[in-house]
Amino acid sequence: MRLHCLVRSDRPIAFIFCLLGGLLAAPQPAEATPQFARTYELSCTACHLIPPKLNEAGLDFQAAGYRLPERLRREARSSSGRAGTIPLAAWITGRFEDKGGDSPNDLFLPKVELISGGTIGERLSYFAEWRIVSLSLNGDGSLGDRAGRFEDLFLQWEFADKHALKIGQYRSLSQVDVSLRLSASEPQLFRNGLPTGEHDDPRINSLSRFSPSSRSPSIGYLVQSISGDRPSDGLFHQVTLPFIGELSIPLGPDASEAASFELQGPPKGVFLETFYRLGHKSIGAHAFVDDDAWLLTAIGTYDWRNLYVTAGLGVDDRDVGASRRRSSLELEYVFTGRRDLRAAPGLRIEDVSGDGAHAAVVPYFALAGPNSDYTMLLQVQYKIQEGNNGFVVDLSALF
Repeated sequence: MRLHCLVRSDRPIAFIFCLLGGLLAAPQPAEATPQFARTYELSCTACHLIPPKLNEAGLDFQAAGYRLPERLRREARSSSGRAGTIPLAAWITGRFEDKGGDSPNDLFLPKVELISGGTIGERLSYFAEWRIVSLSLNGDGSLGDRAGRFEDLFLQWEFADKHALKIGQYRSLSQVDVSLRLSASEPQLFRNGLPTGEHDDPRINSLSRFSPSSRSPSIGYLVQSISGDRPSDGLFHQVTLPFIGELSIPLGPDASEAASFELQGPPKGVFLETFYRLGHKSIGAHAFVDDDAWLLTAIGTYDWRNLYVTAGLGVDDRDVGASRRRSSLELEYVFTGRRDLRAAPGLRIEDVSGDGAHAAVVPYFALAGPNSDYTMLLQVQYKIQEGNNGFVVDLSALF
């Protein structure tokens, strides 16, 4: 059975039903499931409070280099992995976005991702996230095409106990993994970029900017100086050298210009991070230093009875402008009474002084089900900011 669906439409409800129909027409869960759930015959909620937000077992699995910790091994029906399982998952998202006022709005397919991760021997692990569709809504109403870029592509080598090297393309920030967020957008605290040099090529100039949540080709050294009862607990430190560039295999002529393979030296600067984690509670700080700019941020996370809080305060300084203060406070409540259907309302208040914009209030809502070995994820977000309101609805299929 084939299902044809328009990528762009002026009928958001029709598009949502079209995407739902595509999932029902797809192979059943036993044949096409998220990689790790399929491999170990686990449900999504074994590692996630609500996909993609990790629970403590998921944090342990990630910290152990995608090796099954004891608490998950007891739950898994196949603790050593099923033979013949294809180490691949997919994430497809349809989006309706309205930038507010006289700005454009559109219905489109922002991403189709192929995802793979796992171990190579006793000390190596890898993770790859490749966007074969990558579209974004421009200010003039056109769609920017960056198909073929890697969101993540890295190897991690634990060359000694509690010591590891990480090389590839990834986010510098570790204490808070914004790729696992429930909101449709990243917190401004982590993504507001710093210029690290001037270049004639506009794209290289854009790639030279640094933010803690942006992905760059990088080399990093990670060490855990204090161990906890679980792999994700303890005191962690890392030093990262992010480079100017983007790892990609561009698909199509537009992407060949907007997402071409680039890699330039020397590094943008040095990123330093240290934090102590105990489950979902953590406290830490990170800093970025370059000849032209610096950044310093303190972060705390806390959980209490399904309420999750993330707060951060930072300051940066740039040669091209005055120093800025950054702040963010985010609260999420996850309803975990049912495994097959989970919901999470959230609210984020954020501000970057000196960026020409007012403080923003961002309420959002996430709903996921059936959370077995595949799931659907609905994310609704409204940004309230003077002169820059925005509304986003994302509907994703993860299988």
